[in-house]
Amino acid sequence: MRRPLTLCGRRYSYEDDQLRMNRDLGTRLALTTNTKTDHEWDAAISAFAAFQSLTKRWTYDLHALPIANGESLVPIAGDTHFYWPT
Repeated sequence: MRRPLTLCGRRYSYEDDQLRMNRDLGTRLALTTNTKTDHEWDAAISAFAAFQSLTKRWTYDLHALPIANGESLVPIAGDTHFYWPT
């Protein structure tokens, strides 16, 4: 079963709404967030996801989903996980 790939129920659009993206991320982190680029935002949410998985708060692994026809995962560093909230 595929699940939504959004944390806040809205589409990812850093270029269109940087302020909202920072506010939503800050709410998740319980910190004031002021990223300057989408790369900074991605790094912050990735660190948060890693923390959530290490503390076992997020156990839903997107890489464990069945792969659709025409899709593939390239595990360049061995087994990988992509944890997401359920």
